[in-house]
Amino acid sequence: MATISRKKTHRPLGHFAKQLLSLMDEYAANHGVTEVDPNAAARWAIQEKRWDEPPEDKVHKLATLMRRAAREDFFEDENGEPVRRRHPYRVVDEPTQKYLWLKMEEMSPGQFRVSTQVRRRGMVASAIQYVRDVSYFNFHFNPGDPIEVSVDFTDDVADERQSGEYVDEPNDEELSDPSPTAPPPPS
Repeated sequence: MATISRKKTHRPLGHFAKQLLSLMDEYAANHGVTEVDPNAAARWAIQEKRWDEPPEDKVHKLATLMRRAAREDFFEDENGEPVRRRHPYRVVDEPTQKYLWLKMEEMSPGQFRVSTQVRRRGMVASAIQYVRDVSYFNFHFNPGDPIEVSVDFTDDVADERQSGEYVDEPNDEELSDPSPTAPPPPS
């Protein structure tokens, strides 16, 4: 049985992304740094008149801010845990990829299922890129022990799901039955 290679090729950078990266590189060269703070680089590019905001960018910027606000809209559940209220739902019958945002209480189970599938695919894509980046770094730039990579988040999720309450007092059983390693009570 033949195996089929499913290597994912990366999309080439678009012209706009190349422009932005070029500005970051110019900033680094002009300031003699290798670590670039995007805020400082943006301030420099605007001051040096190397960047002028395209007029249609206002709509894109506002839409980006609205998406960010929607991702930050939480309410507390009955256990006091945060739950995101608004979720993106992918419209599949459009000629271009389009996402609409809905409040959880207004979504059908089918819409919510699609939303969770899209979020899960995004998490998987991020994990794959994470493994690829660390593997490349270990092979090309890390002469020491390899940086370990784990994409099993089971324990992390379980730890975060635990109650945030911690009672630092012994329970009744601990008070009545001292452990064998504990020193005997004073007489």
